[in-house]
Amino acid sequence: MVADVRSTKGSRAGRIAWSVVTVLACAHFALSYATNHRQFLDLARYADGLERTPYQYRVLMAWVLKLLGENPAVGRLAHVFPGDLKAPYVFVEMGLAFLALLGAVLATRRSLRILSGHDAFSAWASLLVVYMAQFQFNLSYGLNYVLPYDLPSVFFFCLALLGIVSKSRTLFYAAFVVGTLNRETMVFAVVPFAVWGLYEASGERIEKGWGRVLPHVVGQLLLWV
Repeated sequence: MVADVRSTKGSRAGRIAWSVVTVLACAHFALSYATNHRQFLDLARYADGLERTPYQYRVLMAWVLKLLGENPAVGRLAHVFPGDLKAPYVFVEMGLAFLALLGAVLATRRSLRILSGHDAFSAWASLLVVYMAQFQFNLSYGLNYVLPYDLPSVFFFCLALLGIVSKSRTLFYAAFVVGTLNRETMVFAVVPFAVWGLYEASGERIEKGWGRVLPHVVGQLLLWV
């Protein structure tokens, strides 16, 4: 199922074109995401740890907003932008959306590269992450409000999937633990971890396969709790 990653590299011009398109697509998405929808949370209260639960339990982005949103340099930079982006917290949220979506695309590209061995296909197919995000978060029949941890949760899940297909337990557990601080739905990463582990053990007896996978699944659930 995992391809030879040395095969079928794309051209230099194709890689440059992909990089330009990806950065512009992620920037356009982030700008629209931060300015065209209402804020579901009061970002100042959220950063101070005073928002209502369960939203306040998702603490990672609250820490990031607190760290960056109250930074004077960030405030000065935000002030040159128009409209809502003058608010430092909204400006930081836009930056987080851009970086999270870009990171999700890069992680997906690498996962597809491992699975297919085809660089050009993996690069352009990974942009479907932007397409998905546009329909889920930006269009009017999707969510009509913004939550600061939504796009980071996509990034951490894509990073966990990369950890699975690349057989990097360190990467998977780092994404799982940090992603759980971002949002509790990171627990769903346990499912592809278990499915992939059982697939890799498909040539073994079922008891042996479960014996290899189950301790990790239990450990992940304990980390999540």
